Amino acid sequence: MALLESSFSTRGPERLITWRHGHYYANELTQQKWKRGDPDPVLPSLEKVAKARLSKQGRVQARRSGEVLYERFPDLRTVLSSDWKRAVQTARKISQVYREKGGESLEIERSEALRERTRGTKYDLMPRPWIAEQEDYQTFLDSPGTWVPNPNGKGAERGQTLVNKAEQLQALWPRMGELALDKTLLLTTHGEVAGGAALIAFAGFGNEELKRPLPDQDEEWWPRTINNCHGYIFEDLTEQDGSYSYKRMMGIDASKLEIRTTDWIAIN
Repeated sequence: MALLESSFSTRGPERLITWRHGHYYANELTQQKWKRGDPDPVLPSLEKVAKARLSKQGRVQARRSGEVLYERFPDLRTVLSSDWKRAVQTARKISQVYREKGGESLEIERSEALRERTRGTKYDLMPRPWIAEQEDYQTFLDSPGTWVPNPNGKGAERGQTLVNKAEQLQALWPRMGELALDKTLLLTTHGEVAGGAALIAFAGFGNEELKRPLPDQDEEWWPRTINNCHGYIFEDLTEQDGSYSYKRMMGIDASKLEIRTTDWIAIN
């Protein structure tokens, strides 16, 4: 069952690409501390994470992303990016490749709405092993789209559901249409935004679809979050009875030398 209506009353990009940024240092340091057995790793603040830069590995991934995207979508001219540093850097690296190959840099616009969703004060920045130990983790597994990260918190302490982020994405739809000029638009953003939130907003996914790998794919393609320099392609924008919606999608993984893709998946 869809968590949000994924059709729109106005025309948008003919093709929409949602792309996660490349690898960055802050995430790596947190994971290293956890693996060493530190039960309470000192984690950076959200403000510091927002300014975190791509690592050398992340810069290589971002450049490879540009090469992959240029090969498949040379008509791309515009990027709408999260205003956090690692997403902007990824957009710039991709733009550099387009300039080198096609002679034109990409236009890059930033949006706060494309920041990663906040999980509230209890969950923000905590490693996955820690989250898996929490009492409400099973609720997350059962209802990933509507899971409230910190249900007993107040206001911003509660954090955002994936549906909350999907609603923010949908609110950007008119601007997406203006930027794309009926062509291709790239969003450079974060794992749960490019993944689960985008699939709720643009493909009509519900909790059941978010709980399992994409159809006919292996377990690496969990849709609710995606890894560094993975992306989803939404195509075949169709008008019916005054509403516009995408009719097919696929995934691309540009994180390693071997580029992987999913099959095309029909969107109902």
